[in-house]
Order: sequence, then C-alpha cells, then structure tokens
Amino acid sequence: MTKPQPMSCHWCKSRETHRPLTEKEKVWLRGRIGEQYVENYFMCTKGDCRKLRTDRQERRFRTPVEVPTDLG
Repeated sequence: MTKPQPMSCHWCKSRETHRPLTEKEKVWLRGRIGEQYVENYFMCTKGDCRKLRTDRQERRFRTPVEVPTDLG
C-alpha cells in the first residue's frame, strides 16, 4: 500500500497531504464513477476537503468528487 504523501490539491489551492483510499472508500468510488481500478486515487486530508485526485492528475473530475465521512 502506498503511504500518505504531499500532493497539490486543486480545490485547496495548495500542496497538502493526500492518503490512499481505504477498502470501503474504494468500493464506494467504484460504484460512484464506474471504474474498477481505483488504486491510484488519493484523498486530500486538509480539514474537511476530502476531495479526490489520482497519483498523476490533480483535477481528475470536472466537478469535485468528495469521499463521504461515514465510510471510515
């Protein structure tokens, strides 16, 4: 598993720590975006941002996709 790492966040307009998704979050994301491979997605951990990006693309989605807080 990849470790949390600093990456730029389009929505925060700064470089923030992003962490890999948990298994529950990956299941949710597969259903949300219809992609099976979601291992390269990271979530911003600044405050309540929780927006997603990939390891290579800062702004993967036209409108932000935010991981719900109730997934753990």
